[in-house]
Amino acid sequence: MRPRDLLIALPALFLFLILPGAGCGGNRRPVTKKAVHTGPVHSDAYQPVDGDWLITTTGAVNTLNFLESYSTDQLDVVYLVADSLVTFDHNLNVVPRLAKSWEISRDHLKLTFHLHKGVRFHDGVPLTADDVIYTYKKSLDPSILWGSYRQMFQNIKSIRKLDDYTLVVTFKEPAANPLSSFEDFFILPKHLYDTKKYSFDNNPANFHPVGSGPYILEKWEKGVEIVLKANPDYFAGRPYLDKIVFKIIDRNAMTFDMLLKGELDLTPISTVEWQYRTQTPEFKRNFQKRKYYVLAFYLMSWNEKNRFFKLRKVRQAMAYLADRESFNKTNFFGLFKIAASPVHPQSPFFNPNIRPYPYTPQKAVQLLDEEGIVDRNGDGIREDSSGHPFRFTYLVSSDDKRGASWGEFYQSILAQNGIDMKIKVVDAGKFQELTNAGKFDACFRGWLTGADPDFMISIFRTRKDRNSFNDNGYSNPVLDKLLDETERELDPAKRKALFMKAQEIVHVDQPYLFLYYPAALVAINNRFRACQTSPSGMFRCYPGLLKTYVPKPLQKHRSGK
Repeated sequence: MRPRDLLIALPALFLFLILPGAGCGGNRRPVTKKAVHTGPVHSDAYQPVDGDWLITTTGAVNTLNFLESYSTDQLDVVYLVADSLVTFDHNLNVVPRLAKSWEISRDHLKLTFHLHKGVRFHDGVPLTADDVIYTYKKSLDPSILWGSYRQMFQNIKSIRKLDDYTLVVTFKEPAANPLSSFEDFFILPKHLYDTKKYSFDNNPANFHPVGSGPYILEKWEKGVEIVLKANPDYFAGRPYLDKIVFKIIDRNAMTFDMLLKGELDLTPISTVEWQYRTQTPEFKRNFQKRKYYVLAFYLMSWNEKNRFFKLRKVRQAMAYLADRESFNKTNFFGLFKIAASPVHPQSPFFNPNIRPYPYTPQKAVQLLDEEGIVDRNGDGIREDSSGHPFRFTYLVSSDDKRGASWGEFYQSILAQNGIDMKIKVVDAGKFQELTNAGKFDACFRGWLTGADPDFMISIFRTRKDRNSFNDNGYSNPVLDKLLDETERELDPAKRKALFMKAQEIVHVDQPYLFLYYPAALVAINNRFRACQTSPSGMFRCYPGLLKTYVPKPLQKHRSGK
């Protein structure tokens, strides 16, 4: 689960942050001897075996410091080079990584981790509890540029070691989900960072990272490529693929053509490419395509300081006027999933009883009429009882093409129903400034979420401090009480029931117009087997690439080449 304070507003960089990578699989296999192909192809020749490379794309990467990596481009690499205590499998279940086991005290005030013994960093130095404690303490340093870990650890009172492989975490208050702070918290090598020789930001390890993960950095040529090689001494077993190569390619490059030419094995593809270019016999013979819904959703946010949007029936009417089905078909070939809740549909906390508001203009008109918002002077614009026209400004970032397209589409529907929506385009920096300050009527954005819905606390609970992501003024005391209870409820079943109810309240109140769960679309060469998708991203599920392999007869890259 991603902690609520790791929610990231994505008005401009959403595509950049959800760029997917390679496949995932089940549990790591026992050590397998390499198969030798000497005659006719038998089924045994297609069993898992070491060898071959996977060549994919990424964007610009400036640092691989584990604590300061936050974009997908950075994290895809870090996830393979470094290790965290716990992580997710492809079904969003929390699974062990460096921590082979753990215990949670009955009062949820203590969490004890038992680390795997024999784990070594890539330079051969053992990884111990000291490295975990160092990374934790360093994450609290206010000079760290990416401060999300400081927010994650606000409820931690202390972390101490009982021995080199046992850690006890003590919380200030009972933690309903104590593991959440440590999911994908990657451990730094203390022996390289705890030095006065280099500053933290200028440490050579930021550019030649030394982790304990399944892959080792072989080469990083800035602006060209990052090459990782298999770690033969990885504690969970050597990954099958010899190398993972990230080609640093401009987002507008013709990566689909590079895939067809054999220059790439895996690439994200556009909705147009998915719909048309993957239908050719050549593609179907050599490649496969995958779709999965990432842990994120698009939305329109209604600022309840606005005289119209403070009214629940108006917000509901706006949902009934949102023809999301048509927009999805027209712009995304129906590939996106219409959202009804902020919780991801694959999360065990998702409430399946909630359905998106259907496009029903007649219902919207009825609700607006009930609120006394009607066209009083015959000018085609509805007014409230005080004569104020239903006119508002829709804020969108200048580099958010999806937000702009939705705005133009929605604007036309609203105009037909007596609502005047003006579109205001501002640069990304100004957009962040205005939305963070709550200075907007309505805006388009995307949120990254998590498998656990505790992020709902920060975006829906009445704003109490500047750490809150509730910037549209929404407040419901009943929901506040429920969300408060989720932080104190230690029984998993009862906690789940609270979040189910919270989704129902949000669905009725409609503080956001939930639009879509975006689809990540990828194409991958058929050589690769045991590939699975994950809402976390295909690179960031575990054991992930440890399980992906290429059968010996199909291998393209030989060791040493």
